[in-house]
Amino acid sequence: MTYLEHLGVRRRVIVTNERPSQLVSLSDTTLVLFVAAPLAAEASSVLARWQEREARRYLTARVRALSEKTGLMARRLSFRRQRSRWGSCNHCGDVSLNLGLMALPPELIDYVIIHELSHTKHMNHSKAFWREVQCHCPYAKRLDKALRKKRHP
Repeated sequence: MTYLEHLGVRRRVIVTNERPSQLVSLSDTTLVLFVAAPLAAEASSVLARWQEREARRYLTARVRALSEKTGLMARRLSFRRQRSRWGSCNHCGDVSLNLGLMALPPELIDYVIIHELSHTKHMNHSKAFWREVQCHCPYAKRLDKALRKKRHP
């Protein structure tokens, strides 16, 4: 049995060749993939494409919402599959987010986004930076601890 962590929820992945209304269907407990012939390689390819599209859509929307809420803006937003970072921000204010964030619960995703957006104002981990993060995310310390316990995808 295959499982996928999505927005902090462990979902069972079901592969079917019965034609549904869409290629991927998500519910509270399952993710159903339609593949013409249930081959493992084809199913994993369908799943990988869906995960990337879903991550780009969701993370872009969260960055927009949190930018509006905090007044902190990224110059540019990009997505990567990093092994050791959940996100990064360069000196130009370009924010990069790990597509693996989608395995985390929404509050941890928002914390990472606020953390990176705060770097657009403070390019270090100074006291001023942490005050900025805390200002927009009152539970930052607790969330940072929880995030450190998570394994990078």
